[in-house]
Formats: sequence, C-alpha cells, structure tokens
Amino acid sequence: MSIQTKPLTMPEAGKTVVVGMSGGVDSTVVAILLKERGCRVVGVTMSSWNRDLPLPKNEAGYRNSCYGPDEKLDIDACTLFCKEHDIEYHVIDVREAYQREVLDYFKSEYRSGRTPNPCIRCNPRVKFGALLDGVRNLGIDYDYFCTGHYASLVRPENSIASIYNEHTENESIHPVMISCANDISKDQAYFLYRIPTEVLEKVRFHLPIFFPYYLPIRFG
Repeated sequence: MSIQTKPLTMPEAGKTVVVGMSGGVDSTVVAILLKERGCRVVGVTMSSWNRDLPLPKNEAGYRNSCYGPDEKLDIDACTLFCKEHDIEYHVIDVREAYQREVLDYFKSEYRSGRTPNPCIRCNPRVKFGALLDGVRNLGIDYDYFCTGHYASLVRPENSIASIYNEHTENESIHPVMISCANDISKDQAYFLYRIPTEVLEKVRFHLPIFFPYYLPIRFG
C-alpha cells in the first residue's frame, strides 16, 4: 500500500506565528508574507556564540556561517527590520544548549573516529528545541512556528500502521512527516528529518508555498 499524503494548512489570519529569523532573505520574506496574511508575527533569533571566546582572525573579511561573533550583525539587521515593520522581536539565548548539543557532540564524534553532522544535530535539539523552549519561557503562546527552510510538511491520509498491515491502538494516528521541497536544488529536508512529529505539528515551512520554484527576487 502506498502512502497518500496531503499538505498541512498554512497559518490563518489572526493566528500568532513565531518566525525564526536569521537576518537572511528567506526568513525575512516569510515574516513579511505572514504579516500581510493577517497573522500576528513574532520574530525570534537564537544567540549561540560564546562571548568569552577570543575573536577569530578574519583578515579576508568573510562572514561566519551560523556560528560566530558576527551574529550581532544578523541580530541588528533583524532588530531594525522588525522595528520598521512593527513586528515584536526577541533574541533567545541558546548558548548553553548549543555548546552541549552541537559543539561538545562535534568534538566527541571526531575524537571517536566518526564524522559528525552538526546541522542534523542542531535542528531538533536547538533550533526547533532550545529556541522554542526560550519562546515559551517568555510566555509567548504561539499557534505556529515558521522558518525560511525549503521543505514540505505533509500528513498521511492512511495511518502508518495500516500501510504495513499492522493493527495497534494508535493506528488512527496520522503523524506529520517531512517531505522534499518542490525545488529539489534548494531542498533542506535532509537537515530536518530528526525533528519529532509532536514539534512538527506547529511548524510550517511557509516560503515554498509562495515560491515553489526558486526565482530571483528583486527588492526596491
């Protein structure tokens, strides 16, 4: 028996949507689209850089990736954007979780002769874990959590148990599942597959709905 799925519904007008913002184009566009949709948008950015570490040399002037001292530039960009668009904004400190779940794990795996993948570890435990814990600790009761990732979320129309001809007490449960983005060249599902379904229930990847295939976006 094949798995028949249907996409999840997108956030409705009036709902509270937390948007994980990185300072990049994708998550910024998501925030704009949701606000135009009539949602109450709350922007959040996770701060992971250990400020006690010495600043690394950067003579070439390159920006760091997702972990580095110049995260302040991203936070400043998000702060300004949210202020200009009347969006509530918070910076969530996830340094302790990032150190434990990503950096310590990374070092331990290398020392054990294995090749770690920090992004696959970070997403379920930090970006969709500690970050959302921080949001709830602020007392923000949200309906959805959206990011700028390129992936799809679907729900099977037939139960997982019935697919394998099994009969369990939970066979009527139809868990949320991650599927590939329409534009496979930008697909990020492989980085997200470990996020548990109970978290995915409130997650939406909003951008591919409006831009199912990547097109250059011109601003100004």
